[in-house]
Amino acid sequence: MPNHHHIDGSAHLGTARLLDLANANGTHPHLDNCAFCREQYEALIAIARFVAPDVDSAVADGGTGYRLAAHSETETQAELLLRQTWYLDGGNVLLRVFEERAHDRLVAYVICDPQRLPLLSFRFSGVDGVFHPAHDGSFVIGGSDIDIEPMTVSIDM
Repeated sequence: MPNHHHIDGSAHLGTARLLDLANANGTHPHLDNCAFCREQYEALIAIARFVAPDVDSAVADGGTGYRLAAHSETETQAELLLRQTWYLDGGNVLLRVFEERAHDRLVAYVICDPQRLPLLSFRFSGVDGVFHPAHDGSFVIGGSDIDIEPMTVSIDM
């Protein structure tokens, strides 16, 4: 994992520390406040258990619920295709965009501190409008023909 830092200058948990936590099925206060590290930790847990990383084990084990809709069982269904992932605000906000084939549209899912979710809105380069996530962290961007890969995303706070 690259040596990323938060806006406040604090460092993300290193790979060795995350591996130790995952192997011990442990926890750390930083994981409750950092969506980036939480995702890395949950992926390591999933690998250790030999299950798909999108299994929502953290919430079942008493996690904070950061995964929201972006890691629900629907992610494993064939009609969803992951198109892009962005780590925003120093890794504190994770944004994933899926192509929802059944409805021919792009749907975004936000993972962040649940208390922060209602305060966020997003802008995509090349797409008009400001997007506000619903209570489950999701919002529709538009048709699946939108070329999302070269876009930049900004957060309005």
